[in-house]
Amino acid sequence: MLDAHLQITQGPFELDVRIEAHPGSVIAVLGPNGAGKTTALRAIAGTLALDGGHLRVDDVELDNPTTGTWVPAEKRQVGLVHQDLLLFPHLSALENVAFGLRARGASRAVARGDAMRWLDRFELGELSASRPSTLSGGQAQRVALARALATEPRVLLLDEPLSALDPATRQATRRDLRRWLDGFEGITVVVTHDPLDALTLADGVVVVEQGQVAQAGTIVEVTARPRSRYVADLLGTNLLHGIATGTTIAVGAATVATADALDGPVFASVSPAAITVHRGEPEGSARNRWPAVIEAIDLLGDRVRLHTTGILPLVAEVTPAALAELDLRTGDAVWLAVKATEVRVYLR
Repeated sequence: MLDAHLQITQGPFELDVRIEAHPGSVIAVLGPNGAGKTTALRAIAGTLALDGGHLRVDDVELDNPTTGTWVPAEKRQVGLVHQDLLLFPHLSALENVAFGLRARGASRAVARGDAMRWLDRFELGELSASRPSTLSGGQAQRVALARALATEPRVLLLDEPLSALDPATRQATRRDLRRWLDGFEGITVVVTHDPLDALTLADGVVVVEQGQVAQAGTIVEVTARPRSRYVADLLGTNLLHGIATGTTIAVGAATVATADALDGPVFASVSPAAITVHRGEPEGSARNRWPAVIEAIDLLGDRVRLHTTGILPLVAEVTPAALAELDLRTGDAVWLAVKATEVRVYLR
């Protein structure tokens, strides 16, 4: 098991993050730039010492400033795949994978034999003599992963593993990576800013903002109930927070009707697709309706996102046909409506 309470101070920045995971699980650490994701990864890898808290893997303490415990990186059962892979350009794929084994004391023959088996597992055996410069992005990614796994780590750390790949390669590699991780008996921690990576690869999510855990849980829990603006934006939903009294929520100067009754501070999430856009005040059964002004329009393939300002700033989603039919442009005054049953509400 990974039991990490990571406390690090770097000038004005303070990291205080907890990550817990069981063998066979994949945990995604999400967060905006500068949130502390890479700092947390370095602490687990052993390239950055803790100022407080602790780090344990399988009940073995690796770092604890209180007790003076410190296990250097090379003695930890931790494998790391960097964002830029860091393959040795002068070594072949086989020699790259064998490097970690040689560093841990394996003979040249044993290291090369094990490395070849890992390359075969990743369908790279025929490229064993190739240098990194001759490999495609996806092939280099597999070599880096094989190198990390060859040392049989208990914890595998992946730092933005797909960010350097082109879109077509990224999609295929993401699918393959999930398959490879399914066979890994250790713990995997994936640092990423891409929600699709988290949704595709991970069982659980830890969202880090400004050095703190903003939200943590299973994929289902986090996506169903976002608790910060960053998470809501990642999921493409509107997140409101206000005070509920029965089936009415006070959100600033606006009120939002809901189907579920709660009392006290709450979050409410509204899918952009659930919001209808009208030129005039709408009639009908929707209990929620607000005037707004279109601030920006984003074209996203078969969808159009309207960013609005007003008494309740929201993002609405319409089809290109609806955009043309309503003749909507930036700066236009509109009305937004949403049914009470489309508002998901939960306690803060």
